[in-house]
Amino acid sequence: MPFFCVHPVGGNAFSYIHLADALGMDQPFYCLQAQGLEDDVPPIEDVQTMALHYMKYLLGKQEEPPYVLGGYSFGGIVALEMARELRHRGLETLLVLIDAICPSVIANKKTYLSEEVLLNEFAKELMIRAGKTLKRKWVEKLGTDTPEQAIERMRRELIEANVLKPDIGYQQLWRYYQVLKFNTLAFNQYHSKPYHGKVILIRAEEQLLKEMKDKEMLGWEETLSDLTVFRVPGNHFTCLFPPHVNDVAALLKDTLKV
Repeated sequence: MPFFCVHPVGGNAFSYIHLADALGMDQPFYCLQAQGLEDDVPPIEDVQTMALHYMKYLLGKQEEPPYVLGGYSFGGIVALEMARELRHRGLETLLVLIDAICPSVIANKKTYLSEEVLLNEFAKELMIRAGKTLKRKWVEKLGTDTPEQAIERMRRELIEANVLKPDIGYQQLWRYYQVLKFNTLAFNQYHSKPYHGKVILIRAEEQLLKEMKDKEMLGWEETLSDLTVFRVPGNHFTCLFPPHVNDVAALLKDTLKV
């Protein structure tokens, strides 16, 4: 059975490389990337529009139910809205959330929208993708730098640190940053509504947000009425990297009857 997986907040499918390897060649696995990464088409600004946009791809690849779709982190939020639309059309759907936190229970979400926070999150995203860890905040304050100047400085410094390939240009990196920024805005504006379809939540054992420490269901208990929770080792940033990704893949294989 095919598994469709929506990108996290950075917009690209790189986060699923290790998961694809762990699932193996026999498992059909489709990763959905955000609009705006590879061309001059602007990013999509809200979760519902994003979900309908990705629905066209999903239905083009698989005409008949049942459908299995999901996403890691922000991708789980978009996948939830896709699942809602599929069920509204009377199509059998299983939703898989991978360490996706319910947005309504996160405190002070607006702090994520400052340019300094967004730039630091972007630097962290690039470091994680390269298998490295950001030991400090990349930028404390912009000072006299514009966001454009900060991205160019980031590009030069991360190329020098062997995080980015030397041939990546400013325009490409700027597009990547804009996608992350628009997705973060979409996450902050999203309000979850009750969903009564079957949902599997694969959550990381170690939760980094203090408001999630005692929430087994990561805040979804009032939104998702048919939720089964599984724990895997690691935290939000390591659960999709070896060796922990093998635990995620094992759960998915069982779910997908591979």
